Amino acid sequence: MIFYRLIIDCFIMLTAYTLMQKRGKGHSVPFLCVLLPLLTLEVYFVYRGQENSDLFFWHPYIVWSVSNLSLFVYGYFRKAGKGLFKARILLGQFVVIPVLSAFTLCVGWLMKLYLR
Repeated sequence: MIFYRLIIDCFIMLTAYTLMQKRGKGHSVPFLCVLLPLLTLEVYFVYRGQENSDLFFWHPYIVWSVSNLSLFVYGYFRKAGKGLFKARILLGQFVVIPVLSAFTLCVGWLMKLYLR
């Protein structure tokens, strides 16, 4: 059941990121500020009853990574530029996504501990 939720989250994030790309470059920060609390709440509500779940730790990273890699493929087919590899793969996958995932996990874990 949780794997289906993971697939649904990846699809939702992929759709949201694609819409963000269509709107232009200036909309990415406010858009991420809206998506981050939504993913945090969803991680909390999905995993709040489970004590030992490895997928709890991997869920945000998988969702953010799938959306990031899909943007790379989307930009590659649009021939968006030469800096796409550096921006999406190197900076995104190894710097931005671990920070977003860590924030989601920390807040979700604290909510899971203290909101019982």
